[in-house]
Amino acid sequence: MDLHSGSFGGNVQNPANALAMIIAKLKTDDGSIAVPHFYDEWRALSPRDRDEFARMPLDLAAVTREHGLHSIWGEPDYSFLERRGARPTLDVNGIWGGYQGEGSKTIIPAHAHAKVSCRLVADMDPHETFERVRDYVASIAPGGVDVSVTKINDGMWSLTPTDHPATQAAAACLEEVFGEKPYLLREGGSIPAGATFTRELGLPVVLLGFTQPDDAAHAPNESMRLDNLHGGLRTLVRYWQKLADTPL
Repeated sequence: MDLHSGSFGGNVQNPANALAMIIAKLKTDDGSIAVPHFYDEWRALSPRDRDEFARMPLDLAAVTREHGLHSIWGEPDYSFLERRGARPTLDVNGIWGGYQGEGSKTIIPAHAHAKVSCRLVADMDPHETFERVRDYVASIAPGGVDVSVTKINDGMWSLTPTDHPATQAAAACLEEVFGEKPYLLREGGSIPAGATFTRELGLPVVLLGFTQPDDAAHAPNESMRLDNLHGGLRTLVRYWQKLADTPL
């Protein structure tokens, strides 16, 4: 149960304080993840990979302004797009515990909770990553509290080479329809079914995006321009035709 802070403060460990200590040690000051061996299986970017990321024009000032950000922040050795699509992440998604109503209530909460997610990239294993995070949390947990880490779900990464015939066929169809050479990028959004298709069918997965950057994905006012929709339909029809003539 919650305890009165006047009666027990200074004599028992506060779960909310303990959780804050744990979370503070999950990442370093430069944005890298502090969990030991977290990056062991990470597939380093090749010069060609980095050239492809650098080829895409990006106005970071506009990104900051349009999304209401304070600033762009992350590992200094990687660009915005590299951090978004090719580097693993660890983020606290939510924290709760203790009294949160109006006014004050001077207590030591009985428990505190956090939800954490890790975005995995090639060649990371979700099971090993979970065990490393779990074991690290146990190792840095302060005394005086019971700490548990539970896995909610996981999904595998998926990566199709940019020079694969299926990828090149898609790029050609996009250029034919939209009149512009497409950018071939890795994306941070999770689509675990893609990895399942690759694993079970032994075939590459090519993801084609037709929405604009300001589509407000997953928001109540998510949108898509009609010319993007029509162009996407034409692209897919051409793509199926081209794949029929492309040796994979």
